Amino acid sequence: MSKELSASDIDQWIASTGRRVQRSDKTSGAVLRRCFEFGIDEMWTACTDAQQLRKWFGSVSGDLREGGTVKMDVGAPCSIGSKILLCEPPHHLLVTWE
Repeated sequence: MSKELSASDIDQWIASTGRRVQRSDKTSGAVLRRCFEFGIDEMWTACTDAQQLRKWFGSVSGDLREGGTVKMDVGAPCSIGSKILLCEPPHHLLVTWE
């Protein structure tokens, strides 16, 4: 059973997330940083395993490896397409968000 998020939970999440947006003539990028009280292996699994992602982020389908493309259903009106650009366990994961 998943916990229902309250407005204060969301406010706390936003306040504890560092954000930086970078723009150029052709592209934009965002970097989000968050600290969690988990070990690196648990965090890596939470971000790269479809079953774990479903628990906290949304439903993910596709090719979950470097060079693969995935679709994410996070409850928005349309799904999000992503490509996994870099996957170096357990420290670097770079994905697009379209």
